Amino acid sequence: MRFLTTLLVAGAAVLAASADEMKKDRWYFSVGAGADNLPVMEQNGRNRDIALYPHRDFSNLPDGKPKGYRWLYDLETDPGYLVQAVVGRMFKSGGRLELRYSRRNASLEQNFNSISYLYGETIQYKDIDIQSNSQSSVGGLETDTLALNVYYGVPVAGGKITPYLGGGIGLSFVKIRDLYYESNFTGTQPPDAPPLETFNGLQDADLNGTAPTQILSAGVDYRLTNETLIGLKWTYAVVDDIEKEAYYQKHPIIGLTNITRFSGMNHWSIGIEVKYLLGE
Repeated sequence: MRFLTTLLVAGAAVLAASADEMKKDRWYFSVGAGADNLPVMEQNGRNRDIALYPHRDFSNLPDGKPKGYRWLYDLETDPGYLVQAVVGRMFKSGGRLELRYSRRNASLEQNFNSISYLYGETIQYKDIDIQSNSQSSVGGLETDTLALNVYYGVPVAGGKITPYLGGGIGLSFVKIRDLYYESNFTGTQPPDAPPLETFNGLQDADLNGTAPTQILSAGVDYRLTNETLIGLKWTYAVVDDIEKEAYYQKHPIIGLTNITRFSGMNHWSIGIEVKYLLGE
């Protein structure tokens, strides 16, 4: 009985010491990793291409000449990964303030949706033996986010467990890898017409942009020692669209560019974090 009493007293002393530590303002750093998912994305683009392609019928256009094109793809995403590093301040009030760097990576797959002339006219094709053999793809998405977050948590179970809620604002540095388009014309042109290869096109580019980002988070930490916590965290990030201009490496119109917008980059993640508390 004396042994049990001693053990209970010692345990109570440890919990009291932990509670006292929780009441201090302390700096901490944290690292984490997890899974990331983007439910829906879209890619839409436009250009000012006025070339008269041999396989298209321009008779439905007001002046018999295109002013450009507009296209749309739906993008499927595979689950990606998340890694992050944090420097923060934990306050005895139960609040936390932190600066967080996160990197997310996901692969993308295009699904063709539509293409039209720039102002919505339907594209018509000639009934001739000429094909454009076009193909397009996009490699993947990388997002580096720097955000300032605030949290509030209430310790329970003697300070061992702390559920919390939080939010923040930041800036995401977005990179779209391997934006690719190629058209390779085949067939037979009349003798007095330009060679088909003069209509071939190629674009292979990486697009980089910045986007304001808003973040909501919820999680729970478990105190392993007075200095170390391990936790599970869920995050939802709202990332604004990016729109960038890029050149074609090959095109009937020398120096032509197109503009591509990527939208729907909102994503959620779930991951494990380890926090290490420093002195006051």
